[in-house]
Amino acid sequence: MEDRVERIVRAHLAKLPLASLPAGLDGAAGAALLASALGDRERARVYLDRAIAGAEELDAGLHSGVLGICWAAEHIDPERVAPNALPLLDELVDVPVWNSYYDLVYGLVGFGVYALGRLADPGAEGCVEHIVRHLEASAVAAGSGCAWHTDGRLVLPALKAADGGFDLGLAHGIPGVIAFLAACVRKNVAAKAARALLEPAVSWLLEQRLPQGTFPAFVARGATAPPGPTRTAWCYGDPGVAVALRAAGRALNRPAWEGEAIARMRAIAARPLECTGVEDAGICHGAAGLALMFEAFGESSAAHAWRERAVEWLETSIPDLGFLSGMAGVGLALLPSMATSLPFRELLLLEAHGP
Repeated sequence: MEDRVERIVRAHLAKLPLASLPAGLDGAAGAALLASALGDRERARVYLDRAIAGAEELDAGLHSGVLGICWAAEHIDPERVAPNALPLLDELVDVPVWNSYYDLVYGLVGFGVYALGRLADPGAEGCVEHIVRHLEASAVAAGSGCAWHTDGRLVLPALKAADGGFDLGLAHGIPGVIAFLAACVRKNVAAKAARALLEPAVSWLLEQRLPQGTFPAFVARGATAPPGPTRTAWCYGDPGVAVALRAAGRALNRPAWEGEAIARMRAIAARPLECTGVEDAGICHGAAGLALMFEAFGESSAAHAWRERAVEWLETSIPDLGFLSGMAGVGLALLPSMATSLPFRELLLLEAHGP
């Protein structure tokens, strides 16, 4: 499998039109990560130069913007001068009120993931404290616990909730917050405030379970009918909820939460392909993402099956370049030598299997 994937990835990288690549992880920075993991240092630096040159055109987001470029630069070429992200991040989050995205891809959770990975650097811990403070201030009472509301102007168009509501995606919603807060507890940074939010957040999340045992993508404000089930993926669906529940269970020593997460993943492993909504190889909502998640939960046979499926799609339908939906992420996920060469799982909130 590895030879097949490497052949496809190298051929695709060689054809990339550098001048037209966007700068972030879904563009030149993602290509740089992939080239670096393949051992092509010269090509990686060329793509990284393109990414850094275009950084000022982007937002700050971990997956969507400048922080992703900084993350890539630090792992590809730590000795080169790259954008100094922590002062930028501190300036961004040291504000009285946060009125923008709270999620992993664009907002606070992604900022926090970046800062937690750099706790040895001055200012990182302060950034995390500001972020947890904003999450604390923006939490709203919901059900028997608390949750984070997504304003209608920030809801993804595909969710069709103009009045806003509660997002249950790991990429854009409350499971991402839970996984981040759990990491704060484990790393003992803003741990008291994070711990106080985890219990009520998990209580609310578990209440959203549908009668068939699955979780929806979104709970819209003022909905007159219960939400339906969603796709099976990293971004939305039961796998992302399972990641959050396991992280919280480990952080607060709640075996029942971790047990629920494991049960969810085992149920997912038994689902027929046609019931998952997976139609491509990518990480975000595709086969490579499921392979990584099953691997993180120690479900090796399911992980292998989804890796094989991802390779089949890769051979018949080349995806775009992106880290989340395209070639960069698929390559990093499918090649063992690449997957171990960069700690890219922190970008996905995935903990390793084991204690």
